[in-house]
Amino acid sequence: MKYIIVDPEDQSRTNLKYILDSYEMLAFQSSFTTYEAAVKSIRDKATDIAFIKMGEAELNAFRLTNELREQSPLLKVVFISSHKEDAVEAFDYGADGFGHIPFDENKIKNTLLRVFKISVVV
Repeated sequence: MKYIIVDPEDQSRTNLKYILDSYEMLAFQSSFTTYEAAVKSIRDKATDIAFIKMGEAELNAFRLTNELREQSPLLKVVFISSHKEDAVEAFDYGADGFGHIPFDENKIKNTLLRVFKISVVV
C-alpha cells in the first residue's frame, strides 16, 4: 500500500517515515510540505493512505482531505498532530485514524490495524 505524508515540519515527516518504512506492506510514495503539492500529486498517482498534519494554516488539513478524497475516494486518511485534543476533531471530520506527535511505534501499528483491518507485519 502506497502512502504519502503531508507535514511542513521536516523532523516530524522524517520520524513518521522511519516508523512506516519498517512495515513491509507499506511503500513510501512522497512527502509534501504544502497543500498544493499534495493535491497535484494525488492526481498523478494512486495513493492508499495519507498522513496529514492538523493545525497548520498552510496545509488546511480538512480542505486537503476533501480534495484528496475527490481524486481518490478510497483513500484512507490519518490526521497527525502534537495536540491530543485534535483527535476528537479529526474523527468528527471523518478521519480513518489519528497519530499523536511524538509518534509511538505501537500506536502507529494499532492505527494501521484499525484502518486496514489487517495483520501488520514488521
